[in-house]
Amino acid sequence: MDGPATLHLPAQHSSVRFELTAFDFQAPENVQFRHRLRGMEDNWVVEPEGIRSATHQTLSSGDYEFEAAACNGDGDWSRTSTSIRLEVAKSFWETWWFRGLVLLAFTGLIVAIVRYVSFRRLRNQLRVLEQQNALQRERARIAKDIHDDLGANLTQIAFMGELANQDRDEPDLVGERIRKISATARQAVKSLDEIVWAVNPRNDTLTHLLDYSGQFAVDYLRLLGIRCRLDFPGNIPARELSTDLRHNLFLVVKESLHNIFKHANATEVRLRAVVDETALVLYIEDNGCGFAQAPDDALSDGLRNMEQRMADIGGEFKIASQTGQGTKITLRLPWPAPH
Repeated sequence: MDGPATLHLPAQHSSVRFELTAFDFQAPENVQFRHRLRGMEDNWVVEPEGIRSATHQTLSSGDYEFEAAACNGDGDWSRTSTSIRLEVAKSFWETWWFRGLVLLAFTGLIVAIVRYVSFRRLRNQLRVLEQQNALQRERARIAKDIHDDLGANLTQIAFMGELANQDRDEPDLVGERIRKISATARQAVKSLDEIVWAVNPRNDTLTHLLDYSGQFAVDYLRLLGIRCRLDFPGNIPARELSTDLRHNLFLVVKESLHNIFKHANATEVRLRAVVDETALVLYIEDNGCGFAQAPDDALSDGLRNMEQRMADIGGEFKIASQTGQGTKITLRLPWPAPH
């Protein structure tokens, strides 16, 4: 073999083969060889007579030194060995830049997972807080409704009962007191029914809202001698509405009907609902006296209250009127965007 040299091998090479030869003019057929590859093996590998090559399969990256020595037919090994250095290149996944990218990607993945878990936990906490706040608001609203409506009616009933007891010597006056007590009691029952309807989660649907509002309008206006026409879709889409949405929409409808009775002098009211993929739209129209501009009195306060209620639930409130041509109120509630 020639003197020391360096052999450069690419990564993932298939194999490296060394051809061995030595001079023995007396008995060349009896020459033997031994070899070893430092960096992989420390012991010599002795080849049988006649074998004149050494093959090594794919080597991992790194530096090696191949050594070989010969033995003549008398069994004498050469005092020196011949060697050659091997340098096997690294695969791309063994390079510093690839490992750096892997480390960077792994770190980014860990950060992303931590952020996702933290964000999800925070979102769950916010959802719990929102539910708690909604529950507190609902409890406060129920307490207010009971105090303002039911409590006021019961107080009035108790007061008129005392007056009737004081006037028991005047039958006509007592009869009038009893009729007022009866009417107030019916109003208290109706107020209680509205409160129960509003808080019952089974009613959190568009169908229940339209059915209840329509029946209320018919019953309320019938007692006042006003004709009521309902124009609702035959097939109402299955839509869920929160208690807060239902309650506020119903109160706006109720306030609209109350204003028509007090200010419009109408003989007919039309309650119409239009439902599509984007929103629920309620139209409340009357054939009353109308007005050229919004009045600056209690009616104006009522209109502002209705507008505020619709704004609180993300809806829109519009009113259009002309003198002698009635009034048209439009309530629009857009559906929330899908997540």
